[in-house]
Amino acid sequence: MFSQALNKWSKHILMATPLLFLLPMTYMANKPGICLYVMLWMVVYWVSAVIPLPVTSLMPLVLFPLLGILSAEETATAYFDEVGATIFASLVFGAALESTGLATRVALQMLSVVGTSFSSLLFVFMVGSALLSMVFSNAATTAIVAPVVAALVEQMKCHVKLKRNLVPTSAAASLMASTPRVRVAEAYRKAEERLRASLVGYDKAEQSKTTQGKTQREVDRRNKELGRIRADEFAVLMLLLLLVYLWSFKSRDSNFSWTKLLPVDATCSSSTTFVLVVIPLFAIPRCRQHSVSHDVFLRPHDTILSWPEVSTRCHWNIMLLVSGSLTFSKASKAVKLKMHPMSLAFPVTLSSSFGFMLPASTSPNAIVYDMARMGVRDMVRPGFVLALICLTATILLSVTWGQFVLKLQEFPEWATDNETIADIE
Repeated sequence: MFSQALNKWSKHILMATPLLFLLPMTYMANKPGICLYVMLWMVVYWVSAVIPLPVTSLMPLVLFPLLGILSAEETATAYFDEVGATIFASLVFGAALESTGLATRVALQMLSVVGTSFSSLLFVFMVGSALLSMVFSNAATTAIVAPVVAALVEQMKCHVKLKRNLVPTSAAASLMASTPRVRVAEAYRKAEERLRASLVGYDKAEQSKTTQGKTQREVDRRNKELGRIRADEFAVLMLLLLLVYLWSFKSRDSNFSWTKLLPVDATCSSSTTFVLVVIPLFAIPRCRQHSVSHDVFLRPHDTILSWPEVSTRCHWNIMLLVSGSLTFSKASKAVKLKMHPMSLAFPVTLSSSFGFMLPASTSPNAIVYDMARMGVRDMVRPGFVLALICLTATILLSVTWGQFVLKLQEFPEWATDNETIADIE
């Protein structure tokens, strides 16, 4: 009903939104007010999806220069800055996990070791994602974990063909970063009809043991079909471990820093390490391509990834979604207040990870939204509840534990240094 009403009024929303916010913004004819006007305009378009979300993300390229908020050059650089390069490289690496079949192997091994219990799978994804997010950013963690989750959902979808009384796989796919993001499998469009059919007319209590037994046998059969790990899969796995090391010890202050071995005083960012590991994927040969029925041996010049394959597998609209929201960080400036900087930075930093409601809120949201073929309302409904819970916890943490540990009542001397005052991004 909501979708039908939205489709009916989409043209009205498209035309009325800029006019609706224009009147109150006439009383705020300054850069902050204009920036707020553009932000509200885009939020309505993102929520209602009256035009494709990536297209909405391109609006700052037009509005910011025309309204005098940022120049065209400054706005354009936000679409492929450090964050954009990291997301791009992480998506390419995720495509390698999917292309070589390593994601499918990991998913089947998880089902074989942990079992088909959804609570166990949820626990494994929760722990694994939390550990990865200690090393990588949330966006990179999501790009790495998402192919494994997609492969797991695909395997579970195959098992529904055997016995269509499996419970939904949303529990196994909900942990896409260090915190709960979205219920992926609930909106996984390719499997939606089969998963919905599994909820009707079955007695789960009586049939669960039989179903799990058949599913476990099917998992064992598919594991045998995969055989031993192939050389290209092993290469991707080693590159992943190398990426963990490069990312963990890129700082020159670390005792195990690899940047100290460089002849110059080099600086290394997250995107640098990711791209360094991604480039060999286009040079390492792929031994063979595994299919369901047989193995096809490839020509010697075939590599793990080719650019046409990357163009097909990578979800480029994710970069537009994230970059469109990042343009506002360049248009926002920190206000100099005589208060402890951490009293603002601490809750803002934590709260920035609690944007569960919109695809453009965080990088993990954008990745999951596109890969899971979700609708905006599929994120808004559970995301609103999660946001309230997390924000309440953040406020309580800031005024209690944060006051004691960070000594927020005092104004530190280092805060008077102009070099410590930075843009809030």
